[in-house]
Amino acid sequence: MVAYLASLRRLRELELDRILPGHGPPIERPHEKIDEYIEHRLMREREILAAVGSGVATVPEIVARLYADLHAGLHWAAGLTVRAHLRKLVDEGAVTEEDDRFRPAA
Repeated sequence: MVAYLASLRRLRELELDRILPGHGPPIERPHEKIDEYIEHRLMREREILAAVGSGVATVPEIVARLYADLHAGLHWAAGLTVRAHLRKLVDEGAVTEEDDRFRPAA
């Protein structure tokens, strides 16, 4: 997640007229879309912190809470994203991990 956010911020600094993603239509307002991507990741991070702060301690529990509308067959993918956010939060000292359980740092 750290590398992904850093790459988005780097792209944000470039003079871009358009982004041609690997799938989907061209993005004609690249800075707005990049800002949207960054804000979405930071919003998800805040949601994960709030879940952990309320006692939701494992990746599957966090996925169940934050991705309740997502088809259960995709929960594994959401779990990868949640784990990436949690790794970032552990590295930053905001969250601790013990035996695959996460808690707010003291």
